[in-house]
Amino acid sequence: MEVDGRGRILGAFTNGKTEVLGQIALAKFANNEGLLRTGDNYYNQAPDSGEAIIGTAVDIFPTTQMVGRALEQSNVDLTKEFTEMISTQRAFEAASRTVTVSDTLLQEINQLKR
Repeated sequence: MEVDGRGRILGAFTNGKTEVLGQIALAKFANNEGLLRTGDNYYNQAPDSGEAIIGTAVDIFPTTQMVGRALEQSNVDLTKEFTEMISTQRAFEAASRTVTVSDTLLQEINQLKR
């Protein structure tokens, strides 16, 4: 199987013939920022996004070409994400220490009563 530049899924058979097995469909929205993020890089249509225009890559995005056997690079700023992760980790460590200290204080208060 192979995906060509037009988004067609092609199948090569043992008899040497190649046939179109399917077509990848794309959707375009008037306002991409209006899409509802549902997590894990999934989005749903929302009132602010407008109606979906569904078609093939060539129909909707004439200058776009599909690339088979390719991976899209990450669209995340790694520097920003690592900074946020370190800040979150430090906040967790501080909260953990606070719990440990309060637990120790409660144990000492309990021992003073005896």
